[in-house]
Amino acid sequence: MKTTLIYFWFALISCVTSALGQQATRTAGISPIPIVIAGGTIPLDSKQYVFLGPRIIDLTISYPSELDPGGLLGQRRNYTIKMLNQVAPIVSTTVSQNDDGTYNYVYSIRNDPKAREAIKVWSIGMPATDALLSASHPRWSAASRRAPGHENAPPGAVSMTPVMFTDWRDPEGSGIVPGQSVTSVTIRSAYRPGFTTLYARSDDDYDVPKDLPAAVSSQLEVMRTPQWRDRAVVVIGPRFPNDFSRDFVAQELKNGIGRLTRQGSLTETSPFVTAIKSLLETVSSAGGAGIPLNSIVSLASTPPEIDVANAILISLR
Repeated sequence: MKTTLIYFWFALISCVTSALGQQATRTAGISPIPIVIAGGTIPLDSKQYVFLGPRIIDLTISYPSELDPGGLLGQRRNYTIKMLNQVAPIVSTTVSQNDDGTYNYVYSIRNDPKAREAIKVWSIGMPATDALLSASHPRWSAASRRAPGHENAPPGAVSMTPVMFTDWRDPEGSGIVPGQSVTSVTIRSAYRPGFTTLYARSDDDYDVPKDLPAAVSSQLEVMRTPQWRDRAVVVIGPRFPNDFSRDFVAQELKNGIGRLTRQGSLTETSPFVTAIKSLLETVSSAGGAGIPLNSIVSLASTPPEIDVANAILISLR
C-alpha cells in the first residue's frame, strides 16, 4: 500500500468569531506537528505519533502497539480526536469602581451559534498574583493557577504576559452550548482595566486514554498549549496597578485598541476608534497630561465600543 504522510509545516487558517463583537476574523498559525491527509497511511516504524488531520478540526494519534504493555509487534494503535478550540466566545465586559477603590468586572460570555462545540472551560489571564481579589458566579466554579514560568512570582510583580489564570468550569458539565450565554461572571480586582486574553475550549483535555505511552503524550504536549488547545480572544480585564503612570497606561490601551481592530471586534475606520487612538497617543506623548475624554467617549456607538470607552474612562481617571 502506498504511504501518504505529509511532513511539512502547514498554515492553518480558520474562521473565528471575535470577542466583544459579532464580526468574524481570520487567524493563521503554523502547525507545530506534521499533517496527515484523508486516505493516507503512516509507516509502521514512524517515530512521529501525533498529527494534525485528516480534517482541520482533528488530531490523529498513531503509535506502535508495542509501546503499550503487552502490545503486539507490527501493529499500530490509531485514534482520531477532536481539537478543543472549536468554540467561538463572544464577550462583553462591564467595569465599575467600588467605594473602596477596587474594580468589578462583570462578564457575559456567549458561544456563537456557528461554533461546533460547547464552551466547558474558559480562563482569563491576570498580570500579577495579587490582581484577583475574588471571582464568583451562581453556577460556574473558579480556581486560580500560576502561568508556566511564573510559579515563584511574588505579589505585585506585574508582567505584560499572564502571571496567573483564573479558570472557570461548569460543575454540571453542559457548558455554554452554541447560541447560548452565561452572564453575571464577576471578578473583583484592585487593578485598573486594560486588555487581556480570554481562552476558551470544549473540555479540560483531549479524549485520549489515561495510560497513553509517555513518548506519545510528550508529542501531544505542544497541542496542549493555549495557542493550539484553546480559542483565544482579547477582552477587557484587570491590567494596571494604581501606581502605573498615566502615559504608560494610555500607550498600552492604544496597543490594545490595535489588537481589537485586528481581531475584528472594533472597526479601524469608525469615528470612535480613530478619535480614541489619537487621544491615547496624545496622553502618552504628553507624559500623561490630563485631557478631557468625555467628548471622544461620546462617539462610541456599538456595544463593543461602549464597553471599551467605559473601561478607558475608568482606567485614566
